[in-house]
Amino acid sequence: MPSSASSRWFEKSGGSAADKIPAFRDAMADVAKAWQDRFAALASVEGEIAVEDVTVCKVDEILDRRGTGSVLAVLQAPGWNTRIGINFDRIFVTTMVEAWFGGGGEDVADSADLPLSPVDLQIVDVVIRQLSDSLTAGFAKRLPSSFRSEGMQAKFDPSFLGKPVSTVVVGTLALATLGGRVHVDVLVPLAAMLVFAEELAEPEDDERVYGDPRWTQRLETEVSRASMYLTAYLDLHPMTLGFIAALQEGQLIELPKGAGQRIRLQCGDDDLFLCDLGQSEGFYTLRVDEVLGVVEPVPEPEPVPELEL
Repeated sequence: MPSSASSRWFEKSGGSAADKIPAFRDAMADVAKAWQDRFAALASVEGEIAVEDVTVCKVDEILDRRGTGSVLAVLQAPGWNTRIGINFDRIFVTTMVEAWFGGGGEDVADSADLPLSPVDLQIVDVVIRQLSDSLTAGFAKRLPSSFRSEGMQAKFDPSFLGKPVSTVVVGTLALATLGGRVHVDVLVPLAAMLVFAEELAEPEDDERVYGDPRWTQRLETEVSRASMYLTAYLDLHPMTLGFIAALQEGQLIELPKGAGQRIRLQCGDDDLFLCDLGQSEGFYTLRVDEVLGVVEPVPEPEPVPELEL
């Protein structure tokens, strides 16, 4: 649930909805790019998709945006702990049919009040799946990104977005093709977005990439199972090259006082811990004593006299 501080920040801060959550508009711009590629793969005519607006409205105002007979589809957004809506009108559907099947756009305006045909319904299903995939790609760098389609509603009912007076963030995409412009609204409950108020109020972070939560969990599980090798090091007094060269099998080297409490445990080239050396049930043991940031050097003792070779 969003904090009361987040709610007050959104309601009282100045500027438009786009000003308050600029990263949402940035993400919608990436959604438009992703959808552009998917649209072009099926289209017989050129088209350009872009973000037209980011605004807010009440749930009971949604029907007024695209009119009666408009399509409302539902997408699950598990990473946002909510469901979101996709809304477009009848003319949008006809435009998509003609763009993909080679029409000239002459009959688009006359289709506003026509019922959806079986072909239209198939096109609607393709559009919903394309938008679901595009939303996943567009939001991946900013928020947990995974959307699953529940399909088109048989009867227009936006109550899944909240109470009639609940606020909804509306991201509008515009498709320019066949000499006209048609629109799609992405409808997200404001309460779900307030959970990510800080992320959406910050500039884009190219290093933050969110994917499907299921894939992320699987990756983390596999990484946790990866085999790694640890190496334990004991710091001795500095020795001269002559002393080292004279070492022989069986020779005893006197350890510095307290050396058993300064065993460095490494993974790769990174120092991880300082450990104490001990024994238990006939085995040597290491007890983690300190997490290392920077290993403090061992104080230099008096130099060992050089042995003559």
